[in-house]
Amino acid sequence: MKILAALALGIYTSFMATPQENLPTADQYQTAWNHALVNAKDKQEVRIVDFKGRYKAIVIDAFASWCGPCQALIPEVNAMHAQYGKKGVLFIGLNVQDEWAAMQKNIDSKSIQYLVLHDSTEGSVMMQNLKIPAIPMAIVLDGTTLKEKGRFLGNRPAHKEGQLKLLAELGVEVD
Repeated sequence: MKILAALALGIYTSFMATPQENLPTADQYQTAWNHALVNAKDKQEVRIVDFKGRYKAIVIDAFASWCGPCQALIPEVNAMHAQYGKKGVLFIGLNVQDEWAAMQKNIDSKSIQYLVLHDSTEGSVMMQNLKIPAIPMAIVLDGTTLKEKGRFLGNRPAHKEGQLKLLAELGVEVD
């Protein structure tokens, strides 16, 4: 059933326009950035606000192991992490709808190299407060201020180009 839902979601989101309206309020961002997440690697509690001022840009990729379009994006996010992680960009895989074991299996099977944070809350505090209507969704933040610069819903080829444009605007040297 999850596979059919993921396929339907992937087909739907691949044709959806990138949402630019109905962005979170300042309070919702504050709640999201201060919400305790769990680092999938060391099980330590982490908050997005912990990264403020340490990077030029932060790219949050909301995903789940059962989501086909999300899984198709992982190699691209791995490649972007390898290319731009050393240039001041933090890539975060925000796992929003998996049990811990499923997430760990997914990280291993897909050889995810970037930071993965787990939101284990019922209904996902992060999805609710960041107003993420579906996954996959990438959100590009100014690393200095945590101000959202853009969001990309679904798995579309133009998204990488849009993300690179935003990274360049944030002072990242892009190729």
